[in-house]
Amino acid sequence: MSARRFVCALLLAGSVGLPAALAESRDETPLTVLRLPRAPAAHEAVWLSVTVGALPRGAGVRVEAADGSIIELLTSFGAHPGTGGARFTVPLPKKAVSDGEVRIRLTVMGAGPPHAPSAQEVSGIKPIFVPVTP
Repeated sequence: MSARRFVCALLLAGSVGLPAALAESRDETPLTVLRLPRAPAAHEAVWLSVTVGALPRGAGVRVEAADGSIIELLTSFGAHPGTGGARFTVPLPKKAVSDGEVRIRLTVMGAGPPHAPSAQEVSGIKPIFVPVTP
């Protein structure tokens, strides 16, 4: 079943709303924990560098905090197999970083049922430090 049909079926069902569908997909997608190489300095914030490979038309990678709040939706429009993918820089809320770790959940949406990304769908993810001004 396509993602569009799935969402339409949920909305037409009436008893199951979109938030329930999002919660269900969250339960199936594992939490990704990235260890920081060092503590951020006083003038730095922690962001993510994410490399997304070629995805089917209409698909994207949802980035969520551990509590389920959506941080970003990444789409690799224009990325083709063999090109190395599209690289994104994603600002993280402070709640996604604690105890020297980044805790996020990545979910591929719009390419069949929501699922954790394969190595071809997300080929790289790492925390980066960016300077901030007070």
